[in-house]
Amino acid sequence: MNNSTSNNRQSNDFFWPSYVDLMTSLFVVMLVLFVYSFKLFKDREGELKQANGELKVRAAELEQITKIRRSLQQLEGRYFRYDPTNERHELLVPVQFKAGRDEIQEAYKPALLQAGRRLRTVLKNIKTDQPVRYLVIVEGMAARYPGATHATGWKNRIPTSSATAAP
Repeated sequence: MNNSTSNNRQSNDFFWPSYVDLMTSLFVVMLVLFVYSFKLFKDREGELKQANGELKVRAAELEQITKIRRSLQQLEGRYFRYDPTNERHELLVPVQFKAGRDEIQEAYKPALLQAGRRLRTVLKNIKTDQPVRYLVIVEGMAARYPGATHATGWKNRIPTSSATAAP
């Protein structure tokens, strides 16, 4: 009996150290997995904070653009109309110049002054956090060249690219 009791005791003596080693190994594995998952969480949190910051900036920019567009809609009416194709406001006051001259005729000045005042009023009423710049482009719609005839074509026309290409 003494021999069997001694045999059981030896097998129990090997069980507990093995069990402790197994639990320690599992604890280390769980600890490593926890640290790894925590690192992934922090990385993802940083990415989300950065994306959130970018979205806030874009939202603020969109709000500014929306305010400006809403304010510019007040331009539409007697003097201006919006051209959605070119995304611009166009002057509705017809102005004609004398051939070869660049002065505005007196008949057109009152309407142009009123249109300019209306534009200035609308632009001054736009309130934004950041300064906004505007570009006013004055362009002509047609050109006339003196001395041109229908039979010979335009005397002063610009040559085509094939005629001006070097050999």
